[in-house]
Order: sequence, then structure tokens, then C-alpha cells
Amino acid sequence: MGLFDFFRKPKSELDSLTEEWNQRLFPGGKQEILYGAKIVVQISNGKLSEIEAAKVFAMAKSRYTLASTAFNGTTKLGPKLEEMSA
Repeated sequence: MGLFDFFRKPKSELDSLTEEWNQRLFPGGKQEILYGAKIVVQISNGKLSEIEAAKVFAMAKSRYTLASTAFNGTTKLGPKLEEMSA
């Protein structure tokens, strides 16, 4: 324990859950997000900045992952397009 660790706030449950979700969603870390952002910039023909493209990529991947985990193939077919675009 360092000298400045005494002043650091302990992680809340929300922070730890967010960190766990990000590790599952982006196992490659920031490199994976930057690569996805570059692809989104190419798709948008340069109309989005890298920061906006990173947000679009992260949101799309998180919504896709959330929808695919809800899919079980028989009774719960996952969200409809209208629910995903809201």
C-alpha cells in the first residue's frame, strides 16, 4: 500500500461491474476499440471523428452483445430492431 493509496476512494460495486463488463466486451482493451473506431471511420467515409467513431463502435458492440446474450433460440428471440434503436 503506497502513500497515496490512503487518499484513494474504494471502488464502488458499480465501478467494479463496469470494469468487469468492459473486460468481457473488449478483451483487447483500448487497442480493440481504436481498431473498431478506424473501421467505423472508413465506413462513414471520414464523416465521423475517431472519438465519435469509438463511441459508435462501443455502443454497437455492447448492444449486440447484450442482445445476443438474451437470445436462446426458442422462446426468447432477443430484442426487435425498434428496441435496439431506442
